[in-house]
Amino acid sequence: PPPAHPPDARAPTAMMDLKANHCRWPLNDAVDEDFLFCGGNRAPDKPYCAEHCAVAYAKPKGAK
Repeated sequence: PPPAHPPDARAPTAMMDLKANHCRWPLNDAVDEDFLFCGGNRAPDKPYCAEHCAVAYAKPKGAK
């Protein structure tokens, strides 16, 4: 059978359940009772998965 989550799939994860390899991108507001993080596989040496690194480390429009 295939794995429960493909390697780059999101697996929304509560803070208490985050593992070292989980993406720390917040999915909702920290004041929410069910505050969740992406939980996908982190990119090497980054706190986020590849998808969220592309957002977090994007150059502002017009930047050189």
